[in-house]
Amino acid sequence: MKRFFRGVGKFILGFLALIILFIPIYVYFNRGVITGYAAKKMCTCVFMADRVPQTVTDQDFNIFPNSLTIKNAETIIDSSSRVVTASFWGKEQQAVFREGLGCALVHEGKRPDRGFSPSYFQSALDSDTLLWPKGNLIQDTTFIEIEWDSLDRAVAAGFDPPGAEPDLMTRAVVVVYKDFIVAEKYAEGFDASMPQHGWSMGKSIANALIGILVRDSLVDIYEPIGIDSWQNDGRNMITWDHLLRMSSGLEWNEGYFGSSDVTSMLFEHSNMGAYAASLPLDTPPDSSWNYSSGTTNILSLLMQEKFPSQEAYWHFPYDSLFAQIGMKESFLEADASGHYVLSSFAWATPRDWARFGMLFLHDGVWQGKRILPEGWVDYTISPTPTTSGFYGAQFWLNKGERKMAPDLPDDAYCARGHDGQRVYIIPSYDLVVVRLGLKNMDDNEFIKGILGAIQQ
Repeated sequence: MKRFFRGVGKFILGFLALIILFIPIYVYFNRGVITGYAAKKMCTCVFMADRVPQTVTDQDFNIFPNSLTIKNAETIIDSSSRVVTASFWGKEQQAVFREGLGCALVHEGKRPDRGFSPSYFQSALDSDTLLWPKGNLIQDTTFIEIEWDSLDRAVAAGFDPPGAEPDLMTRAVVVVYKDFIVAEKYAEGFDASMPQHGWSMGKSIANALIGILVRDSLVDIYEPIGIDSWQNDGRNMITWDHLLRMSSGLEWNEGYFGSSDVTSMLFEHSNMGAYAASLPLDTPPDSSWNYSSGTTNILSLLMQEKFPSQEAYWHFPYDSLFAQIGMKESFLEADASGHYVLSSFAWATPRDWARFGMLFLHDGVWQGKRILPEGWVDYTISPTPTTSGFYGAQFWLNKGERKMAPDLPDDAYCARGHDGQRVYIIPSYDLVVVRLGLKNMDDNEFIKGILGAIQQ
């Protein structure tokens, strides 16, 4: 028996030794991701969201696994040239700010310094003088039949209690019921006017932009796309619909722990859509589902082809979507080639994210004006055939075997991003719930508490 335990002990010690040896090797070969993430995130937080640099290090870089790697990267901010340099274990990367396009990493020494000025920002009315949802003046809502104390408790449950160790790390919650903001709460250091990172909620913005192109007869989502390099193999059958539904069949690895297709795309390539489009087929189109940030950036690449110039493409989201629904403090970041990174780099204030949810809640109509074509929202929330019902077209659904939140109604759907970014849309309750933060939380319990406070 003693021999057995000695053997087990040796095995455990040997296993631990392998882990200790593996970690520095793993970190060394992922220095590009570490420095790219640190430079890019710090650049946007400082120059676009007006964050204090130390709070980015202490908060955004200090959650697991970032706390093991990215927190230890040294970042140097050059405010005059609006460049952030990150270095770690001999590897260095720079991110540069460009007017209207956000921050992008410098690749092969080629600084992407061209930008533009979104025209609607200059001409937009002062949103602080207009009533919600056109502006930011909040109406009296005491006439609405809600269990107000219960609602306050439900929203507060989504935040860390005062004095507690950070656990939920929620930064903002906005609850819109019957088009009124009925609850709103922010963590210390954040407020209604600060844009926050939506990560993959940008995919849902991509959906809306393509819907507008469909409305204007510029895109037929069921026609093969026609990329030249795809014409001599099975990729020539891929449609916009396949890309929207993540069923293109293109080879893709969405792993974030180490080198993968998604980390290579985000931190090593100047033209992210072109990189994703260069990958071969893994399965025939429309035969399987595979979550892929790459396919969304292919969509962004294809969108530019619908405009006479790059500047017309740059103006498109602002003029055709953001300006139309009052998302005045929202922005999209582009890669070094000038293509919007719709898979990952969309920023908006919590109220602007709520406005975006309201557009879909009302079938693509905003204040009586149709923004998305008739039938587009129904298309968006129709389950992708290659799933059990949990995914539509760049939105997550509360259907099938992999429900997001089993206690929520089946008609609930969601724009969903990394680290628990959420815009929940629940038509049967006339409800939009926005939650932004640094960690995933129990969506089911959180939203269920809010639903319980609403009188049906």
